[in-house]
Amino acid sequence: MERKKKTTTTRKRTLKRRKIWELPSGFHCSVVGTCLKRSELKKIARKKVFGIDADQNDFKIHSSLVNLSANRSEESRALQRLLDRKFQTTVMKFSRLTNDEALETEWQNHLEKGMIPGAYWALVTHPHIGRDLMATIYGEVHMIGHGFFSEYQKDQGQLHELRNRCNSITEVLESERRTHLTEKERFQDDFESLRVELEGYKSVAAENRELARKLKDLRENSRGDVLSIKVKKLKEEVNDLAETNNVLTRQLELAERRIEGNRELYETAERTIAELQMKIDCLLMEKNDLQDELTSMESALLSKLTDSDECPHCEGCDSEGCPGPDLCGRRVLYVGGHHKMIPHYRQMVEKFGGRFTHHDGGKEASRTILPKLLSNADVVLCPIDCVSHYACNCVKQICKRDQKPFVMMRSSGLSSLARGLNEINQ
Repeated sequence: MERKKKTTTTRKRTLKRRKIWELPSGFHCSVVGTCLKRSELKKIARKKVFGIDADQNDFKIHSSLVNLSANRSEESRALQRLLDRKFQTTVMKFSRLTNDEALETEWQNHLEKGMIPGAYWALVTHPHIGRDLMATIYGEVHMIGHGFFSEYQKDQGQLHELRNRCNSITEVLESERRTHLTEKERFQDDFESLRVELEGYKSVAAENRELARKLKDLRENSRGDVLSIKVKKLKEEVNDLAETNNVLTRQLELAERRIEGNRELYETAERTIAELQMKIDCLLMEKNDLQDELTSMESALLSKLTDSDECPHCEGCDSEGCPGPDLCGRRVLYVGGHHKMIPHYRQMVEKFGGRFTHHDGGKEASRTILPKLLSNADVVLCPIDCVSHYACNCVKQICKRDQKPFVMMRSSGLSSLARGLNEINQ
């Protein structure tokens, strides 16, 4: 009995952490997307061992890393080493735990602190984690990712408000800066005048000391009332000069304190301007993205207003059977999106001369229908913010296999759809 118990303990200690290529199917996308920042994707793509084109967009680099991590290879081993180094401290902390209860407690602690990437990597590769706990943690991370996109529309409204506020703040700060510079120049002029006056008073003080010395000599050597009167008059002059000197000294000290206070205000204003400039730069980047989508919408509308009804692409372009310009009657499959937007998707596609077909991406419609619809479609559009991972992967695999054009759109809005249709037409 003791030998059997000892053997079990030894085997348990020899269990090794899972490698990234040993994770269940579907986990690789979650691991790469959660554990690597977008800023790190370009750096990784530039590494020679991965063989990825660093000029691609972030989504294509992400997809390449997901595909490489699914199989044991030099690339997946390099990715394993990279993640182990990045989360070394967290992995060591989780490695001391040997049961699901302790692992789940530590996971919840990291989740509350927002320390999700390192804890997620340590858990999915942990040798003692159970299937149920692993599935639960995968679901939590998956839903956290979906929750991010629900705030997108709210952020757009706040973006417009922030732009207006930034413009107003910039104008106020610029006005305050000009006022401050004017005050600073005035204070500098006043300070220079006071400095010159102080030098003059120092000279007067030196003369006063000389007069006091002479007065002392006169007091010792003088005789008679005339000398006493002169001495009294000289005392009065010395006292007046001393009082004037004290007044000017206090004024100088007050001016110096005012200059120091204005210097602190100026430095604070400069820091505020720098922070606002950084915010303005971020807002301008978002503005450029929105401007691209707006340009696509305007191009689509202008093409509908100016283009002729003739279609140069199909065989029946001069007959009554021509379905229209642009898409020329091609079957357009839209996978995912919002249910209430389907009529608008259909209207835009038909305006482009296409035949619209829709699949909700696996939310309500059967997943088994999707491959058939993909096979019958000529063009496929898929918004990445409102579609399941299964549908997204299915679209990419079948379209690449059949060499069929497809566009992964940034959002499920009409502006992204117009931009995607323009890409297909070009």
